[in-house]
Amino acid sequence: MLFRSIFNEVVPKRIREYVALRVVYFFSSYFQSNFTFIIEERWEFADNQTFRAAEVYLPTRLAGLSTSELLVGSSDLKNPAAEPKFGIPVNTKIIDEFEGIRLEWTLHSVEPKKYCREKRCGEEKIIIFTTNHKEKLDPTLLRPGRMDVHILMDNCTPFVFKKLVALYLKINEHVLFDPIEKLVLEVSATPAEVTQQLMANKDADIAFKGLLEFLETKKIKKEEDSKVEEAAPALV
Repeated sequence: MLFRSIFNEVVPKRIREYVALRVVYFFSSYFQSNFTFIIEERWEFADNQTFRAAEVYLPTRLAGLSTSELLVGSSDLKNPAAEPKFGIPVNTKIIDEFEGIRLEWTLHSVEPKKYCREKRCGEEKIIIFTTNHKEKLDPTLLRPGRMDVHILMDNCTPFVFKKLVALYLKINEHVLFDPIEKLVLEVSATPAEVTQQLMANKDADIAFKGLLEFLETKKIKKEEDSKVEEAAPALV
């Protein structure tokens, strides 16, 4: 008690707090137990909002970065000179502290397992699933050349395009809607092709730009094919 009284009177408060904190850290390093929280990008077939929140929060804690590397980029297509955003490289550790608790953040990249093989046939995609229990399959599936149902795959329309955008990008309006809808009416593009372009990037600006370029390429090819067909009789 006497030592503590003398210590409190002689040593300034800030130094006392610093010494106490160092003592706590010293002993906690021997007796602490680590616990790991895993925050995955997807949760129950949807984007994990906790993961998105961590993506926004971690670039604000760059002081605890364990490496000299840092991701820098911008997705603002309207303003290329916009201030870039920061990101955390894969397998990079960030040291953080919250209410005296030491936290270590690390971004890991995991390659998902592929349980099916994909083959392309023309412009369509066929997904092939394999099984070791052929005897359990419906006999109709084993008949070669059998076709019970014909499915008509119409071309994409402006109405279908808006439905796909609302489904995959969760938006109802965009500055590129008009030029895309105009091209959709001029060229032949299936809903599957449009969906593939929309799913190429989660950023709506980038996805729409890619779709616009895809449709413009189709339009150019269509015009070139028309010129070839018109010139064919003259060559004969």
